Amino acid sequence: MTPVIPQPTASRHPLRHHEFNRSRQHDLPALRQFADGLLHDRDAVIAGLSSTWSSGQVEGQVTRVKLIKRKGYGRANLDLLRRCILLAD
Repeated sequence: MTPVIPQPTASRHPLRHHEFNRSRQHDLPALRQFADGLLHDRDAVIAGLSSTWSSGQVEGQVTRVKLIKRKGYGRANLDLLRRCILLAD
């Protein structure tokens, strides 16, 4: 069975939650900075939490290319790297 992930609504908005507001008043500077950053990018955070789109496929390909690149570090030039990426898997 597929889990149902609740979408943020006006009454359950992730950036209006009392825990979020409490973290902005916390003694830890890193936590305050994180909370302030979320507030600064509020629209992007809301869009990321409520969107049905995922960048998982792209992130997987980026990770694969980075792994191939690391395997050839110091001995492979760009042509060999390109060939390895195109022929891998």
